[in-house]
Amino acid sequence: MREDEKHLDSSRWFDRRKNLERRAKHTKPLEFGAARVPRKKVRKKEDRVRDPLTERHNTRILLVAMLLILLCATDALYTLFHVSRGAAELNPLMRTLLMQGPWLFFGIKYLLSALCIVLLIVYRTHPLAKIMTWLAVAVYGALFFWHIFLYLS
Repeated sequence: MREDEKHLDSSRWFDRRKNLERRAKHTKPLEFGAARVPRKKVRKKEDRVRDPLTERHNTRILLVAMLLILLCATDALYTLFHVSRGAAELNPLMRTLLMQGPWLFFGIKYLLSALCIVLLIVYRTHPLAKIMTWLAVAVYGALFFWHIFLYLS
C-alpha cells in the first residue's frame, strides 16, 4: 500500500470514530448479554446513584435476595396457617386475595415480592435501594419471629 493510501485509509477510520461516544447508550439490566459486563463495582460515586445498571451482581446480594424470597414465602405460608386457625389478615389487598383462595393469595404475594426484590437488586447501588433492601430484611425477619410467637402461644 502506498503512503498516501495509508493516510486515506487511517483518516476514514478516524472519521468513523470521531463522533462516536460508546458510553452514550447504557446497558439495560435485563438485556441479552448484560451479564457479561466485566465490572463488579461502580467506580464513580455519581454513577452509584445515576447509572447502576451495568454491574454484575455479587454473591452477597444473591444471598440477600434468596433470604428475602424465603422470608416472603414463609410469611405467606404462616399467614395461611394462622388464618385457617381463626386469625384475620390485616392487609386489605391480601385479605381480598385470601377470600379468592389460598393458591391465588400465595401466588400473587410471591410474584409481587419477587418483582420488588428484582427491582431492589437491579438498583442495589442506589442509596435508597440499599436502605429499602435492609428494611425489607428487617421487616420480614420481624414478621417471621411474630409468626413463630403466634404459633407457640
